[in-house]
Amino acid sequence: MKIFRAAAALLFVLSAAVQTFALDVTVTPPQISGAPALGGTNLENRIMEQLSGINDKPKKFTKANANAASYANHTATQRGYTDYEYFALTVGAMAGAQVSTFSSDDFTGLGSSIKEEGDAKIGLSAQFAAQLGIKAWFISDDLYLGVRAGYFKFNFDANDDNKFKYKTFMIGLVGNYVLFNKTTIGSGAVKLRGLNFGTGIIFQSSDTKYMMKVKDIAPQPTGDPGIDLTVDPYLKYSMDSKIVTIPLEFTTALRLLYCVNFTLGFGADLVMGRTDVTLDMDGDIKVTGPDADDATIDKPGRFKVVGGTKSYPNIIMPKFTAGIGIGIGDALIIDVPFTLYLGYGFDVGITIGTVW
Repeated sequence: MKIFRAAAALLFVLSAAVQTFALDVTVTPPQISGAPALGGTNLENRIMEQLSGINDKPKKFTKANANAASYANHTATQRGYTDYEYFALTVGAMAGAQVSTFSSDDFTGLGSSIKEEGDAKIGLSAQFAAQLGIKAWFISDDLYLGVRAGYFKFNFDANDDNKFKYKTFMIGLVGNYVLFNKTTIGSGAVKLRGLNFGTGIIFQSSDTKYMMKVKDIAPQPTGDPGIDLTVDPYLKYSMDSKIVTIPLEFTTALRLLYCVNFTLGFGADLVMGRTDVTLDMDGDIKVTGPDADDATIDKPGRFKVVGGTKSYPNIIMPKFTAGIGIGIGDALIIDVPFTLYLGYGFDVGITIGTVW
């Protein structure tokens, strides 16, 4: 769960940079007996002054999250075990991440970078899934087909004013074709699983929501020296991704002493889809100042800020794959798959299953 706590912390920092969206501000000023009439336009200008730099958008952040959503699609992968006689059944979890660097020094200054620039190339995603694979002997002895499905939901409520929700669903059809058959030595003590080509089509839909109470916007004068207005904001941040991934992978694997399995491969993901990001910030316009307690409020004030942007994942994502597993033959396997994408992206997971 640490990865989601990190995501929640990241969105908390990003909220300090809400000015990076193209924003629309709507203000309903309060009506105060005995005070000068307040115009909504002036209040809009004051709020916009607090949210400077509104013409920029967090393009790197949304694109990185679209990429990360695709990385996590490879949950419960069987890429290191596609030489079975009948079927393979696996379950697993995987986390995907897109970053701008692997340097720890750059991560240390990430919060300051987001606050100063309003954007950062960092994205996180995760998935739980199961995959059933069968040997498609009715088509070819070298063809293996599978169906993969996953679902994950996570809610984190720090308190009533800070809530983080993440939900994702994935389904896909995958296939592997053996280009070179396996070779065994010593009755299977050493098995070279050959070379296979894998592909398929995987669809993922994920929804991230974050709500938090942010710092009040500073008091603004009303024309009455004893009465000011303070904006009391809540931030609601939503990120909706719909991603289609077509993996293209060449993979080989080596099993030693019946129990240790090493996997290596390379290829690329072809990715389509987009991430929609929306931001809502609303709250009361509070009457403050030394005379606030004596003021008669005929009508309360409210404000609302709405903004959004869209981003798209990289279309072609070259990658290198690896994995290490242990088991009792292939009857019970525990595997740790890893993928490194060019451009500082990666996924890592754990897979448990059986192969017959």
